[in-house]
Amino acid sequence: MGASTGGFTDCLLQRGAAKVFAVLGELVQLAERNLDFARHFAQAFGTVGDAASAQLLDRIYRDEIAHVASGLKWFRRWKNPSESDWEAFCRQLKFPLSPQRAKGFALNGYGEHSGGGYSLLAALVCEVVMTMFFLIIIMGATDSRAPAGFAPIAIGLALTLIHLISIPVTNTSVNPARSTGVAVIAGGWALDQLWLFWIAPIVGALLGAFAYRSIAGRPD
Repeated sequence: MGASTGGFTDCLLQRGAAKVFAVLGELVQLAERNLDFARHFAQAFGTVGDAASAQLLDRIYRDEIAHVASGLKWFRRWKNPSESDWEAFCRQLKFPLSPQRAKGFALNGYGEHSGGGYSLLAALVCEVVMTMFFLIIIMGATDSRAPAGFAPIAIGLALTLIHLISIPVTNTSVNPARSTGVAVIAGGWALDQLWLFWIAPIVGALLGAFAYRSIAGRPD
């Protein structure tokens, strides 16, 4: 087993661990947001007497600590021993990824507030298309004609792919409530640009519903 694991690791290194780091960079941001906010929300739920939600968020926080520890272990195994952790991390990041983007409220934005500097039109198209396909997948996975029990897998994988595609563009919305919550707290430009992240998901949802009905028809 040990030899097999070593061979797998060597294969990854030979084929470019930098590509692995680039993908993981986006996912690490999601974990860091849980680390940033889970304990604060857990305390808030505890204050209002919602013990179940407080315990769930505390569990999420502890799970993320374990995930980061595991990731750090493999990061140190793959990186150049002559580099510090920070040097290796920064060297592997490629535009539009940056250390700065891994912190904050994960605000949705376009133009100078887009991770990759994408325009208003690009952000609009991205959010409409991502929401449309997300709705098509949700409706297909939960259709009475679809195999039972697979909806969470299909929906979860779809949302993961949507994040990997659209985080560099808008930081991923596809949900007006998700955009509004952080924008209200942050204020400023986030509120000024919030309209887009209401209009685009609503338009995308309507297009997705129309497309699915046109393709799949009505259930018998």
